[in-house]
Amino acid sequence: MKSVSKCVNWLCLVAMVLFVACDKPTPENPPVENPPVEQSVNSYVLDGEEYALQSVVLTNLGEYLCIVASTDEGVVAFDDFFVDHEYIYIAISPLLEGESFNLMEEQRLYTVMSTLPSAAIEELTPSNTSSISTGDCLFAYDGIKASVSLDLTLADGRVLSVRLEAEQNIVVNSNVIARNGEEKPVRTAFHRAAEGKTSLYFTPAGVDYYADMVELATWYIFLELDDSLCDGRVYNLADVEGEFCAGLRDNVDSSLNIDISSQNLGGASGSFMVRRESGEREYTVVLDIVWGAETLTMEYAGAMLDADMVEVRGNEIVFDGKSYAISSVSLNRADAEIWELTLRCKAVQLTIIMPAEFYDGRAVGFSTDARVGVMCNGELLNKANGYSGTIFVTLDGDNVEAEFINNSRVSAYYRGVFAEE
Repeated sequence: MKSVSKCVNWLCLVAMVLFVACDKPTPENPPVENPPVEQSVNSYVLDGEEYALQSVVLTNLGEYLCIVASTDEGVVAFDDFFVDHEYIYIAISPLLEGESFNLMEEQRLYTVMSTLPSAAIEELTPSNTSSISTGDCLFAYDGIKASVSLDLTLADGRVLSVRLEAEQNIVVNSNVIARNGEEKPVRTAFHRAAEGKTSLYFTPAGVDYYADMVELATWYIFLELDDSLCDGRVYNLADVEGEFCAGLRDNVDSSLNIDISSQNLGGASGSFMVRRESGEREYTVVLDIVWGAETLTMEYAGAMLDADMVEVRGNEIVFDGKSYAISSVSLNRADAEIWELTLRCKAVQLTIIMPAEFYDGRAVGFSTDARVGVMCNGELLNKANGYSGTIFVTLDGDNVEAEFINNSRVSAYYRGVFAEE
């Protein structure tokens, strides 16, 4: 009996060894891995540890799509997140909506900031990525809900993943213009009708009046055509039966200005489509034109501003779409090289910062000089931080005329007396 028992035990041992051997991972028998755990919506994961984000708000700042989230519960007003709460904030140009992009390489505007515990990010922009070594983002909006994914490797090697969802009715500017392949949103469009002609103007600049576009915008294009050509048909420039003229105006480099017409194409080729819609000054326009060394493509659909509207100026700051009357203005010339002009109102303090020689009425863009910028409620808006803007300041004794335009968040105009600081 003992020999039989030993034989049975030996066979069991052999069976166990064979079972283990068969279960051992090989190229033909790879190990079975546990599926990755899916990250929860409205959470962040830092080095494998997940944390809930209890409050999430989606909104627009100018044309930008913005989402902000906090670990604290009950935060419902967008501005309140930045006061006494830990938060993560993501904003993108409408050109990036629905597109997965690499934060290290992307040149279109975005901003990421965080005060989350152990994952502080002062500011990520196309010109400032020093706080991360890798990063990808997707900010998609379907007309009702935004879904945002952010995956970063911080500079110290830690990995941060954020997943956000929020519902809100926001605006996505899908009108795009590209000169020589450089895409920008069409921020402003103007319309004029006279004597059987339709004139249309488009610019990446954020301006309110036609005169500002002509004088201040970095560049804009125009298309003037017979009303009969606004019928939604695609017209090849060389085959148009009717009159049209088109052109480009560059207020920085006039050598880039171009004019073509049905009588003189000047070597231009391409096509255009203009369709008059049912709404007042509402058009759909598609352009695909090559002008010498210049290429221009555009898609625009929507209402346009009246080119004949004349501006009535008021001393005010327009911040996030709301207007505030300016109550006081002061000029600080303590630094002989860099002067600061501060405009104050109830909800906003805006300080124009630029070299003294620029206070002579000329147009000064953020790209003119690295020392040019605007401080708005403690936030520095300048080229290095991914913002655009144009400043005009003229001093005349105790009076000053100052204007700030071409910025998505804030604009300002003031004409009157100022105090010395």
